[in-house]
Amino acid sequence: MPTYEYSCRNCNEYFDMFFKTFGNVEQKPLCPKCKSENTERMMSVFASAESGGAKEFTGCGEGCGCAHN
Repeated sequence: MPTYEYSCRNCNEYFDMFFKTFGNVEQKPLCPKCKSENTERMMSVFASAESGGAKEFTGCGEGCGCAHN
């Protein structure tokens, strides 16, 4: 099940939403905090596992241009 991250433009709440199929990307959920329909899907940051030893996870995606590069 895909998970999408959203931001509410009304109250600035960030939240995740699960969808049963990948075809629902145009659907805009209500904000769980203020119930506004004024939400937008955010770019997701993800982590992946590498074989050959553990690597420190910085949470930034290591490619975003921050100081972790």
